[in-house]
Amino acid sequence: MKSKFIYLLVAILALNSCSKDSKPADVLPTNTCGVTNPAEDIPWLKERLAYYDSTRAETFFMWQTDYQGETIFVLGTCEGSYNPNYSAFDCEGNHVSITDELNDYLNSVTSKYLIWKPKNFKCNV
Repeated sequence: MKSKFIYLLVAILALNSCSKDSKPADVLPTNTCGVTNPAEDIPWLKERLAYYDSTRAETFFMWQTDYQGETIFVLGTCEGSYNPNYSAFDCEGNHVSITDELNDYLNSVTSKYLIWKPKNFKCNV
């Protein structure tokens, strides 16, 4: 009985130590344009996402990443293509040109955070 208790205690401690070191992809960085919840706290972004919700945009999604030291918000759609098509915006809502370099980065970046997708999302991103 004592060995089972020790085994259970070790397993719980091991699981707790792993969760502190990992950062899930759906947890935003602490400094995102000076806010903690960009989809709610950045007015232009909140308005844009509300518009997409109202149009039933089933193939749109929005995620954020850092590019060249700046936070960018990426609107993607998977409609009609195997590769997503992107539009990008900075913290103020200004359009960021999708150069070949930025497009390559967006297609390969692993540190991206999904901040919005519709409930009836039809894509696999």
